[in-house]
Amino acid sequence: MTAFDKAWDVVKMPVGDRMFRASRPTRSFDWEAHGDTEDHARETLANMWRDWMASNPDASMSLEEFMDDVGIDEVVSGQARMDREPYSTETYGKDYLHEGPNDPTPDVMRQRLLERDMEELKQTLGDPTKDNDYRYLSEQGLREVGDDEIRDIYEQSM
Repeated sequence: MTAFDKAWDVVKMPVGDRMFRASRPTRSFDWEAHGDTEDHARETLANMWRDWMASNPDASMSLEEFMDDVGIDEVVSGQARMDREPYSTETYGKDYLHEGPNDPTPDVMRQRLLERDMEELKQTLGDPTKDNDYRYLSEQGLREVGDDEIRDIYEQSM
């Protein structure tokens, strides 16, 4: 293994990790910034706009007006998209760069579900318009269900 490969194993973004992209088109430029959270991405974009405005005294758009039309996109490492929608592992099943699934692994999905408020999750899964068997799922049950069930629960709750 080369030194680069060893370093890449340490620093690469794991499949399933998330980051956020804040973007805003203007007449002259397409602006974008990235962050760990939606707020981090927005703040980064706002700071860039403040800096640009300070160096361009002829510009007239206020920060409030600029930020009013900012879009936020979630970016998931290893996920491919078609028309801005995640390309499903059901039809593709592999990452474009790393070995592993295109969507988050069942372990990552399970962890994200466990991080959610259980009452909110129960309300989502208990929606009478959804056909599922997870209405009475406990936190312990969520830890014990199989990978197929985790995928199903995750898709219904996100």
